[in-house]
Amino acid sequence: MKTRLLKTIIATLAIAGVAKAQNIGLNLEGPVDTTYDFIEVADDASLDFTDAFTFETWVNFDFVLRNDNGWDWQCLFAKSRFTESYGLMLLTDSAFQRILRFYHTGVGTGSTDYIWSGISADTWYHVAVTMSPTKTAIIIDGVEVASQTFTADSLTPNDNPLFIGAGATAGGDPYPLDGTLEETRLWNVTKTAAEINAARFAPLSGNEAGLVLYYDYSDGVAEADNTGVTTVNDLSSSNNDGTLMQFALTGTESNFVGTSISGFNNTLSNDDFKTIEGVGVGPNPTTGVLNISNTSTIAINQYAVYSIEGKLMLEGALAGDALDLSALSSDIYLVKLFNGNQGATFKIIKE
Repeated sequence: MKTRLLKTIIATLAIAGVAKAQNIGLNLEGPVDTTYDFIEVADDASLDFTDAFTFETWVNFDFVLRNDNGWDWQCLFAKSRFTESYGLMLLTDSAFQRILRFYHTGVGTGSTDYIWSGISADTWYHVAVTMSPTKTAIIIDGVEVASQTFTADSLTPNDNPLFIGAGATAGGDPYPLDGTLEETRLWNVTKTAAEINAARFAPLSGNEAGLVLYYDYSDGVAEADNTGVTTVNDLSSSNNDGTLMQFALTGTESNFVGTSISGFNNTLSNDDFKTIEGVGVGPNPTTGVLNISNTSTIAINQYAVYSIEGKLMLEGALAGDALDLSALSSDIYLVKLFNGNQGATFKIIKE
């Protein structure tokens, strides 16, 4: 049965390859009259950080130069008002400087600023902020651009919800975001710039250590009628699903939209189906450990494992001549072994 199924799938793939799925993001329209759209995440102990966390997301701003204060600032996330615990804001000061401000109330000076002179509208950026017991940092496109060090301080947890794309209105304006988000992640550990940079172009499996919130925004169909969708699902094990608040969920604004982040890939493309003479794997089927033989001149040092639909499941540096697939459920997978742009892909049955 498994052999017949594998042969059928191989035949299908040989004809059509694995289709590259469309990447999906969530567009937020910003202030419209007196309303605005945002994601609300109920308070949970997993979101009450004290001395270590990381927030990261891809973001494409529709506007970046606004200095009328109030709603013209843009909040990426906050729990739940940015000055009460933690949050991230794009603002423009009186000198028309664009500033990315990481709020961490009670820690250090209370905020860390980066004067973002090179920011442009309609451009994708990967933005991350991190906090450890003695340091905060702002990381853009995998590079640390601002930081602050201090003696041991800690945030004060609160029971407020987490807002993504706005802040709470209690005590001030919500500062709604006008732009599109993709691949939003929240961790209860301090990620390094190198770790963030290494993973920013690929989706996660959802079971990574320290991951407490992960939205890939695949809950809706791009630019379609998504009025029946009420939440974005948390793909981590923490179940921090977000409620979609005041979204239109139709058309090209305030809705799920297609994204085209250069370099981002969440599927296996036709170009990945290559072989290298002298590189092989076994046993197949396997119950967990896949042995690798390599008599070629290419030093295979990386691996990536995809579902049969082409979704990335595992990736990393290859240590030794074996790959442990025991964490995967029983199914058919595509295992890519490579070094740079040279590699081979194998279709494997995991029992």
